[in-house]
Amino acid sequence: MMDDILQEMIDPAPPAHDRGRRRRLWTSAAIIGMAVAGASVLTTNALFTDNATTSAPIETGTIDISTSQLSFTMPTGGMLPGGAVVAPVTVTNSGSLAYWYAVSYRAADGAGQTADLSDVLQLRAYALQPAQCTLAVTETATPLGDTGVGLAGSDAVLFGKPGVIAGAGSRSLASRASQSLCFRVDMADAGNEFQATTSDVVLTFDAVQHAFGD
Repeated sequence: MMDDILQEMIDPAPPAHDRGRRRRLWTSAAIIGMAVAGASVLTTNALFTDNATTSAPIETGTIDISTSQLSFTMPTGGMLPGGAVVAPVTVTNSGSLAYWYAVSYRAADGAGQTADLSDVLQLRAYALQPAQCTLAVTETATPLGDTGVGLAGSDAVLFGKPGVIAGAGSRSLASRASQSLCFRVDMADAGNEFQATTSDVVLTFDAVQHAFGD
């Protein structure tokens, strides 16, 4: 009993009115905390939102090179030493992109012959219209390319640089456009072993697009 009396003297119980004030303070703090939390929830959930999108297609262009048929009209009786033939060819760009093109060639001799006719043939190319593709005109015209006597048996460049943009000697052709070329083949002096021989002249046209921004 004495211990209880001493404890009350050392640490007296708070007056009743203090206990009530503390309760009111705790209650007010709890109410304010709930109000802040509620305001935060209301602010987060009350934001209006919207969005929009836009798109556009990306399309690539096309490279499309084609030619008319190469066809030499042989003189009556066939080719002979010192003779020459010509043939016009039209190059067409059916694609949507302009391009540079080069021309390569090869010769395929007939099998089992006494001599390879390609050894005595010379091929030249000219930028001439079909009406100008004649022996007379090509005698003085400047060629785009000249093989000299003797045609290669595998692909060799006649003019331009295949696969190279703006390659030296390459020709430019716009989209949906055409160009005319003229090809001439001459037969050099040859012996009797070249009688009744044949050789197919094959032309390859390689196109490469213009550079971006051209």
